[in-house]
Amino acid sequence: MGPTPQPRTITAAELGDPSRLEALVRRVFGDGDRSAGWFHRKLRREQVDPYLSPVAVDADADPHDPAAWLGYVLVGTPRSLGEAVRTAGTGVIPAARGRGLGGRLLAAAAELAASAGYRRMQILAEADVASFYARHGFALVMPTVTALAFARGTVYGALEPPPPWRERRPGEHEPVAWLPEAWDGTELAARHGLAWDTAHGRATAWLSREGVAWLVQRLVAPAPGQGLPALADAILQRLPAGAPVLLPQLPAAAPVTGELLATGWIAAQRGALLDRPL
Repeated sequence: MGPTPQPRTITAAELGDPSRLEALVRRVFGDGDRSAGWFHRKLRREQVDPYLSPVAVDADADPHDPAAWLGYVLVGTPRSLGEAVRTAGTGVIPAARGRGLGGRLLAAAAELAASAGYRRMQILAEADVASFYARHGFALVMPTVTALAFARGTVYGALEPPPPWRERRPGEHEPVAWLPEAWDGTELAARHGLAWDTAHGRATAWLSREGVAWLVQRLVAPAPGQGLPALADAILQRLPAGAPVLLPQLPAAAPVTGELLATGWIAAQRGALLDRPL
C-alpha cells in the first residue's frame, strides 16, 4: 500500500456559500449555546474574505460534502487594519489533529494573504493555544482579557439610539475599542448607545446586544482623568439589572485593567493578540 493521500486545500469561496462552514465549526468546537445566525454575523462583522480563507478536505472526497471538511482558517480583511489581515477563527476536527494540518492551513492562509498584497497576519487566540501559533512564526503583541460583570440597572431610561462611529477628538481616550467594521456589521436592532456626563465631560459607549449579554464594543471618555473602573461602573448602572456585561480584549498587562478587576469585574476569557510578517 502507498502512503495515505494528504488532505487538499481549497478556499471557502469554492464552497459557494461560506456560511456553510458553520457545520465544520460545530464539528470542531461542538454545538455550544449560540444564537440563531451567529455564524453569518461573524463572517460579516469580521469581514471574512472567502478567497483568502483555506479549508482542508479529504483528498479523494467531494469538496462540497461537509463530511469531507477537516479544518479551516477564516481570514478577515477589515480596512481599519491597513496592510494586515486578522484571522476570524481556526480549527481542525478532532479526528484529523496531530498530523500537522493546522500548521499547513496557517501557511496556506499566509500565502493567500501575501498574494493579495497584505503584509502582516494577526491572530486573536485564547491564551492556552498561543504557544501553537508561536511555533508557526507568530509573535506575541499583547495578552488580553475580556472582563465580565453584571448590570445593576439603577439608572433607568439611559439607553439611546446607536451613535455613529466617529474619530476620537483631541484629548479623548478610548479604554475599550473593537474594530469599526464589527460595529458596522452588527444588526441595527442590536446596536445601542449610552452617553453620560462626567466631571471631565461627556462619555459615550457603543453597545451591542449579544443574546442575554451586552457587549461594550467601544468606550470613549473625554479625558484620562476618569479611569476605566468608574466608567465601567457607570455602564453597569445604566443597563438592565442582572444582565451580563462584557468589555472585550482589554490589554491584560495594563494597570487600568488590573484596577478594573480589583473592583469586582472578572476575567471571563484570557487571550493573546499575535502577529507575523507575510
